[in-house]
Amino acid sequence: MHDILQNNKDIMSNIKTFYAHEKSIIEDLDKINDQYFMLESKNKKTEIVVPIFLLLTTHKSFIACITLLQSLQLSSCYTLTRSILESSAYAYYIDHDKKRKNIYISRNLNKERENDTKKEFTIKKICKYIRGNNIELCNKFEKLYNEAIDKGAHPNIENIRPYFTVNEKFEYKYDFFETREEIIVHTSSHIIEVGYFSIKMFKEILDA
Repeated sequence: MHDILQNNKDIMSNIKTFYAHEKSIIEDLDKINDQYFMLESKNKKTEIVVPIFLLLTTHKSFIACITLLQSLQLSSCYTLTRSILESSAYAYYIDHDKKRKNIYISRNLNKERENDTKKEFTIKKICKYIRGNNIELCNKFEKLYNEAIDKGAHPNIENIRPYFTVNEKFEYKYDFFETREEIIVHTSSHIIEVGYFSIKMFKEILDA
């Protein structure tokens, strides 16, 4: 039996190993984390409460993503990088648009408002808006977003295959933790790229 307590012990061991061997990655993650805190401390005005709310949500997802990365639960990191990208894009889409802001904050009032929100806030619409304002930003968003979807944000074969093995008796094994250095480096690079991209978007929104 592999219980939760054993999982936690494995996770703590993985985190210690990660800190010991991936110092340059930790340095980059710390820099991004500091920039999130800096943006939060500089922007406390109530009139920009929606972008700040989304900034805090994005930062929270980034912290959770770091925790998964350090514990070597790598495929699950991509669900959170998708969340980071979507929250950042939502903030960019809402920025200085009272109609969109009102649609967003009134989602839970009733079913009609919920449907309005679902219609307004689609990735297709948001990408079109970003592209109209900054094509370079849009291209970067689409690249990172598609990578997140392909690598783990959706239950695609690419998410499952690296951790799933079958022997000659057709017995399967699924590894919850990924220890191959090339996969650790690739996932870390994606998270770092997403983090810096998110910071760039929020700096444009908040004129930081």
